[in-house]
This record gives sequence, C-alpha cells and structure tokens, in this order.
Amino acid sequence: MAAFYEFPVAVCDDQNSSDSIARLKEWSPDLIIFAGGNVLRRQLLAVPRLGVLNVHLGLLPEVRGMSSPEWSLLNRIPIGITIHYMDAGIDTGPVLQKSEFPDVAQCESLIDLRNRLVAFGAERVGSVVEGLIRGTMFATPQSAPDPDPDPDKDRQFFVMHEWLQARAAERLVATRRVAVAGPVHR
Repeated sequence: MAAFYEFPVAVCDDQNSSDSIARLKEWSPDLIIFAGGNVLRRQLLAVPRLGVLNVHLGLLPEVRGMSSPEWSLLNRIPIGITIHYMDAGIDTGPVLQKSEFPDVAQCESLIDLRNRLVAFGAERVGSVVEGLIRGTMFATPQSAPDPDPDPDKDRQFFVMHEWLQARAAERLVATRRVAVAGPVHR
C-alpha cells in the first residue's frame, strides 16, 4: 500500500526511540493513526500537529488497557470500539467516537472477534478523520477520575491469563448459542 501511494515507511524496534522521533519530525505529519504496539511517550505524542488517534478495541472508559474484548465478555460490558486521541495515560484521551459492535454473535472465536473488531474500527476511522478535516467531529474528554474511585468503575485491564481467556471464549460461545436459539422464555 505504501509503495502504491508512494509514501515512506520506516520499521523500528521502539517507536519512542530518539531515532524514531527524529524520523517522524522529518516527515512532519499532521496526524498519526496508531495501529497498536508499545505505549507512546509524550515526546512522540507531541510530534503530529493534530495528534495521535487510537482505535481501541473496547468501549472507553469502561474497558481500558489490554485484552479489551475478552474483559468485556467477562464483565458483561458491551463489545465495541472507541476512536480517541492518545495522551500520556493508558486509553485516557478524549473520545471522538464510540461504536458498539453489532456482530458479536457471528464471531466463531476470540481471534475472529478481534479481527472483526479491527476491521470494524478501520471502517470507522476514515469517517472520523474526514470529520476532523471538515470541522464536524469533536472530541469529548473522558470523565475525570473520581477522588474516591470505585474499583468496579475505573479499571485498567492487563494481559489476560489463559484460564480467564478460556472463560471469555465460553461467554462468546454462549452469546452465539443465544443468537441462534433465540431468548429463553420461562
């Protein structure tokens, strides 16, 4: 794709390294769309004129951090994506768009769910960028942290243990069963 559109590509081991930052400054991008990887540091986040967008595979602020689709399943939180500006926190930047994923019941596995969520986000990020260019898309700050936080409300999730991942896969299968059989009436 890069060759077709004749734009440069650089591969790096650490996007926060001084060499990576220098290369980005040379390119002087207006906007960066983050496609996953390490946490981005302030120095990199400050390079693009308009900021760095992230397509997070969870609904913010309910599900921040890693393994978001799996944690959503385990905690019975709707599954979706959030397109937001990145800041120095973990998934704490202002939100541009949140979208629930309508096809969870069609997903055959957690990998299938993740792949479909990535595609779902990629489909939406173009319209968000277009809205930013036209001045019709505006970011909304996420709610400020509560001085006395309820641990059930403000959680950051981390990489999931295999046992918990298996439970999330079971919930996904149960979602498929309900979609196929329809709701149970008693």
